[in-house]
Amino acid sequence: MRLLPSLCLLYALLPAPSLSAQTLPTGKDRFTLPEIFDLEWASDPQISPDGQRIVFARSGFDVMKDHERSTLWIVNVDGSRLRPLLDPGREARSPRWSPDGARLLFVATVDEKPQIFVRWMDTGQETNLTHLTEAPSGITWSPDGKWIAFTMFVPETPAPLVDLPTPPKGADWGPPIKYIDQLSYRGDGAGYLRTGHRHVFVLPAEGGTPRQVTDGPFDDGAPTWTPDGSALLFSANRHQEAEYDPNNSEIYEVSVSDGALDALTNPIPRAAFGKLHAEPPGAGRRPCHFPRRKADRLHRIR
Repeated sequence: MRLLPSLCLLYALLPAPSLSAQTLPTGKDRFTLPEIFDLEWASDPQISPDGQRIVFARSGFDVMKDHERSTLWIVNVDGSRLRPLLDPGREARSPRWSPDGARLLFVATVDEKPQIFVRWMDTGQETNLTHLTEAPSGITWSPDGKWIAFTMFVPETPAPLVDLPTPPKGADWGPPIKYIDQLSYRGDGAGYLRTGHRHVFVLPAEGGTPRQVTDGPFDDGAPTWTPDGSALLFSANRHQEAEYDPNNSEIYEVSVSDGALDALTNPIPRAAFGKLHAEPPGAGRRPCHFPRRKADRLHRIR
């Protein structure tokens, strides 16, 4: 999404100040649109397992390409030794410490394609674990540090409404026909949305070919490992005609070994939203109780 044109349009649509309003600052005292490229911010802080260091994404806008970019920085928990973890010119995001704190996962761009990297924090050596054609997100270590889970978009090719004849070589029949059967098919700043869905994958921590563990015409959320590392939990709306009720999501458990899928929550009636119970302050935990199928597995949201 282009940043500056969008801000210019927003600026133009703002109501003009009245004559009686306080006089606005002028010249160098006033923030101007080009100065948006001078802004920077920190996000996605990840504290090391030993509690001594924090890795975070330092982000800003690229004035040459008019898009957001970020790289990774590291700082001690007392605020000392703030420094780049990677080359400041290298685009990277989503840092994740391994359970033992010896390695760090992150996503960096290679030939304009986001890939998953691992860095050994004692030596600074790193390696590329993937050669993906789509951007990974929601990366997370298994509790034993042997596996990595993430989500990734899986494109699909919809069947055409009719079979059209193939034009002769060199013929100009105009742009190809775009057939759309999705309820949500365009996005602000993104234009027409690609056909496909986001699914959960697992990858050996030493690299290799990612293995898809969920499928179907649904979009699955970022995964979380169960404590024993045998399954992944994620939220998704896997109901029939989900696109007509996009907020009707559930919590699912998928087995890493065989892909067996189990819904841990039942649909919550809209009238029940005002009846969710929370323990009073000071009780230590404030659970929200959901109607459920697996009472012995999932009974509270901490």
